[in-house]
Amino acid sequence: MESFYYFFIAIVCDDELIERRMRVGRGVTDENWVKSSLEFNRWLKENADKTESKMTLLDNSTLTPEEAAVIIDQWILNNIKGTE
Repeated sequence: MESFYYFFIAIVCDDELIERRMRVGRGVTDENWVKSSLEFNRWLKENADKTESKMTLLDNSTLTPEEAAVIIDQWILNNIKGTE
């Protein structure tokens, strides 16, 4: 029987930063979208270790996109090694 592996990485950041990124960086004006994104960001932080397939959290509050990409790339490679 073939085995399947599920790995999750949740990219999160500080509430103030996610709101600024949405409003200023992306021009989001929908208050419900901002509110639900903030709630989901908090949920991920509070529940990542409680889900059936554990989630790895990557807080990108202080990372450049390039730094985050390097970390995610290494995370993927490390997880693939365990499934071969």
